[in-house]
Amino acid sequence: MMTHRSSASSSTYRVASRHHYQQRDSRPDDPMELGAISTERHHQSNRFVSNRSATPGPSHRRSTTPAPPPRTPTAGLTKLTTRPSSSEYGAPVLFARKPDGSLRLCIDYRSLNAQTIKDRGPLPLTSELFDHLHGAKYFTSLDLWSGYHQCLIHPDDSHKTAFRTRYGLYEFTVMPFGLTNAPAAFMRQMSHVLKAYLDKFVVCYLDDVLIYSKTEAEHLQHIKLVLEAFDRCNLKVKLPKCSFATSSTRFLGYLVSSQGLAADPKKTVAVADWPLPSDITSVRSFLGFTGFYRRFIRDYAKIAAPLTDLTRSTVPFPPILPPSAVDSFNQLKTALLSAPLLLIPHTGPDSTFILYTDASTLGLGAVLLQDQGQGPQPVCYESRKLTPAERNYSTHELELLAIVHAVKIFRHYLEGCQHFTLFTDHHSLRYFFTQKDLSRRQVLWAQDLAVYQPNMSIIFKDDSQPHSPPSPAISSLLLNQLLDLCPTHVLHADPLLDDIKAAYALDPFYADSNPRRPKYLLCRDSLWYFKDRICVPSDPALRLRLLHEYHGTPTSGHPGYLKTLNSIASHYWWPRMTRTVKSYVSSCATCQRIKPSTQLPPGLLQPHVVPVRPWSHVSMDLITDLPKSQCHDTLSYDSIVTFVDMLTKQAIFVHANKSITSQQLAHVFIDHVFSKHGLPSVVVSDRDPRITSEFWQTLFTQLGSKLNLSTAHHPQTDGQTEITHRTIEQILRAYVSPQHNDWATWLPLAEFAYNSHVHSSTQQTPFLANYGFHPTTPSSLLLPPDTTNPDATSFLDNLKDVQNSIRHQLDLDKARQETQANRSRRPLTFTVGDRVRLSSNHLTLVEYPSSKLRPRFLRPFIINNVISLVAYRLLTLPTALSHIHPVFHVSRLLPWNDNPTSEFPQRDTPSQPLANPRDYVRNAHPVHSILDCRIQTDPDSRARPKSKCLFFKVRWSTPNPDQPIDTWEPMRSLTKLTAFKDFLSSPTWSTFVQTPAYLCFARLYKTKIPKVVHFAVLDDPP
Repeated sequence: MMTHRSSASSSTYRVASRHHYQQRDSRPDDPMELGAISTERHHQSNRFVSNRSATPGPSHRRSTTPAPPPRTPTAGLTKLTTRPSSSEYGAPVLFARKPDGSLRLCIDYRSLNAQTIKDRGPLPLTSELFDHLHGAKYFTSLDLWSGYHQCLIHPDDSHKTAFRTRYGLYEFTVMPFGLTNAPAAFMRQMSHVLKAYLDKFVVCYLDDVLIYSKTEAEHLQHIKLVLEAFDRCNLKVKLPKCSFATSSTRFLGYLVSSQGLAADPKKTVAVADWPLPSDITSVRSFLGFTGFYRRFIRDYAKIAAPLTDLTRSTVPFPPILPPSAVDSFNQLKTALLSAPLLLIPHTGPDSTFILYTDASTLGLGAVLLQDQGQGPQPVCYESRKLTPAERNYSTHELELLAIVHAVKIFRHYLEGCQHFTLFTDHHSLRYFFTQKDLSRRQVLWAQDLAVYQPNMSIIFKDDSQPHSPPSPAISSLLLNQLLDLCPTHVLHADPLLDDIKAAYALDPFYADSNPRRPKYLLCRDSLWYFKDRICVPSDPALRLRLLHEYHGTPTSGHPGYLKTLNSIASHYWWPRMTRTVKSYVSSCATCQRIKPSTQLPPGLLQPHVVPVRPWSHVSMDLITDLPKSQCHDTLSYDSIVTFVDMLTKQAIFVHANKSITSQQLAHVFIDHVFSKHGLPSVVVSDRDPRITSEFWQTLFTQLGSKLNLSTAHHPQTDGQTEITHRTIEQILRAYVSPQHNDWATWLPLAEFAYNSHVHSSTQQTPFLANYGFHPTTPSSLLLPPDTTNPDATSFLDNLKDVQNSIRHQLDLDKARQETQANRSRRPLTFTVGDRVRLSSNHLTLVEYPSSKLRPRFLRPFIINNVISLVAYRLLTLPTALSHIHPVFHVSRLLPWNDNPTSEFPQRDTPSQPLANPRDYVRNAHPVHSILDCRIQTDPDSRARPKSKCLFFKVRWSTPNPDQPIDTWEPMRSLTKLTAFKDFLSSPTWSTFVQTPAYLCFARLYKTKIPKVVHFAVLDDPP
């Protein structure tokens, strides 16, 4: 920033200043040959060292440097400042490089400082010094020649300043740099020299002196007074570092002018090339530099939070800065390079201020403004992070904490002013001083704020000047430069309050003639209030508007009814509000689709009927994806077919292959079940495609048996076989080889072991329950032989007793399981015609890329048929779910709550989403082009597990080319399209076929890759 001097007085100031200093700056050959302050008390003031001897530190070896070494042992010092010494003290020395490349002598006085009696003489607050400059237009800055060296040290303390060099021991006769009490002693001397002028037209910080005046004549007189004071005390200044009678000057790292206070561009320009921090030290260095100018940076604490977190010693420094830290670093650089000009405030009993506060979950922020005739201008920005405890505060308390923090920081301005206006975006804070019930924390804050209550007015930013800022001179641009204030402060106001006022006339509850109107309702500014909450009249449109604002907007996020109620109830009130909010939220279509159920699973346990005879009820299932294993027939198997009798719990395990067909599975059933135990009346299984096929349905119909299949995505129907699988896998796991390739040879013995153990449900072994005797095992041969020979009648009677006992035990076990299971379930039934929502868990929906973000329920469906108390058939399923059996267990369903039109007649109900958006796209738009391809699971595959196939990204032609529609389609739907042929000759396809994933896929699925196809000209999808 350029400094300016009036043309009429420029030469006057220059000549007067240089003439006045000619005698004190007459050392061109030896500018360091200084005098000393000649006062009567300087010796006494500088006696600051204790009589205890200090431990000498080690000598520092000077590193090799291209700079020329000092010619003398005390280069840069003169005989007037040092002398040879024989002291018992001796501090080591080292050299630091100056900006011009020369070396500066530095003395390590740390050991001496540790044993020094501290001088607690205060240094002035820099922020307080700048407040004295209000109204000044002319500035002169003076800088002393080596200020400390112009202050004599007491002769009794001189030997304690001794320092060691390569050429001997020396000591100071003047006060050296580096002593712990040097700043306080020197500041005391400068205050004594300028005592008569301080805070009148001079401010001083150590050896930096600033003279300020409002007129030229005053300024010339002030300069003369200060120079005469320096002359009396034999103080000498360094003219190259002085500036006289300028409109702006640099002082203590800032640029001071008649317009205000700004960051020094010479210092802030260095931040433009500041490299990214690479360790904690560099982070702290950057934060220290920017923190010096934090009063110029809005939301400094919030912006710097990611960098501040890196300085914690409990967290290791990351090898690569996280993106949030990089963004914080760049934002601080930008904010510092574009730092605004801050106003130097007018203080006093007639001053006024404007204070804005705000709070968020990250920190507190505030800005102090003052209007000096050109509109409110910022005086200072303030911000800080929240402590872990403060992050748990409610929004009301956070906003209140921001006010308390702001008035404490700006206390020195606000306590003595005539009036200040506080703007907050939290409505209820306007009535804080009249609130009756306060928490303990709020009581303490109320005591802090009570001092300011007489000259403070609190304005809610949504109430004052709804169409413009509080003062006409505040532009929206200035407001955007303040804290993150409420956007309604700069935008047009919502006419909600006007609509509420108008609706009062239509609600007889608020009429003056209503004798039942509660007396605790108060009317202020044409608005009715219940305590500090606005009363909302019985207008469905108004209440629906509020409910949508606090529940359905992106800023609200569809909370539950309690959170929605708390949000609305903090500002508004109407009778039976809780019931209204609960009804609104429970019938929200979006909430019903996106939110998981937190209630107990619906549907009580429905156990199977206990069979009358063995093998009349059989459950069956397959264990697949086992390692290949050879049996005695030298064939390889990878699956096990399981049959379990639901009465005796006897199991039959048959090795098979995963590729077994429905016909082959039927032969296994006939060979191992039908041939030995006859035809069962009921067969229970899951919905395996090999069992749900038409072949099996026809076979069991012709044989006169019932095939009882589980409902869609409810394997608990066939829970008995699932439990048996775990047991047989556990037995095999104990005996198979490490390669797991011999399990088939162990399967017969595993079946025998399973059937020879007592079952927990029947309390009998399946072998005894089915045959009436225990099998002979190697261990039983060691027992004495059984000489009894029961006849056939006794044997049959014994077998009947065993089976009757089993049925009784199963009845008890069924009752126990039913009681235990129903403790964590709840009854739920539907009737034909009811509307329900279907859980999306376990459903493959390619229309939703992320399973975490897709709706938790699909809605709504109509109950078409009641299969049982816990199974229901839905009327129609969308195309995307056409491969799923339409019968669902009640645990997969929840009732659909329709919107109560009598209560919310104008409610916008979201359009029902297509279960398969591709159905609409395929029929409405032709194919424009194919963009990409990938390998993914085919959702329409009936194989278990789902097989993979090639999918292609199709771009459909739309009326608006700027809004294209892209979907992923399987290859089988595209093979006849011209766009498909064009894509196979594109570079994208050529690159894709070289990837390892495609090469592996092509080897496994040779029939699912593109072949030579005769393409027909076809613009529409098949």
